[in-house]
Amino acid sequence: MHKDVIHNDPLAEDETNRKPSVGITVTVPFRNAEDGDDTVED
Repeated sequence: MHKDVIHNDPLAEDETNRKPSVGITVTVPFRNAEDGDDTVED
């Protein structure tokens, strides 16, 4: 039972940390790509 609790603890935190991490990582390169496209078009 102890293993289940310890395994569930890091798993839940990992999923929660992964969701925001992906969104931020996608937003960072996405903004940079748009900025680059704007400069190339200009």
